[in-house]
Amino acid sequence: LLAGVAVRGRNVFFFHQCTPSAKKQFFGPLCFVGGLGAIAYIIALHTESIFQLVKDGTAIGSTGLLITMLAALHTRHQPNQYAALGALLTGITSWCVLQYILHFEYPYLVSLALTGTIYAVVYAVHAKSNRPVHT
Repeated sequence: LLAGVAVRGRNVFFFHQCTPSAKKQFFGPLCFVGGLGAIAYIIALHTESIFQLVKDGTAIGSTGLLITMLAALHTRHQPNQYAALGALLTGITSWCVLQYILHFEYPYLVSLALTGTIYAVVYAVHAKSNRPVHT
């Protein structure tokens, strides 16, 4: 669980490097990964089996990452970092909400659909707003 959350957290946290000092660059990610590690520990305490932990860790680590990777491989245009960030955040958030709060039967599939939709919408909106104006 921690590996998937750490990879996702690193990708999201370092999206905007707005911390100017070396001290903030060290303690910011440390606190972020530590907080996500505490969440992973709470999930591990409330899970009934190792199989469930492996399944949850795989789902947390791959929902947004899978859509982002597939979109990057199959997009001819320049990759969109805002769409990728939206997909990463949507993937982990939607899966956690569907799995632990709503107790949905198929949280991974629905999370993939939501993540793909968010990626497509943000990509389209960002691409439309960055078109050059023809005079």
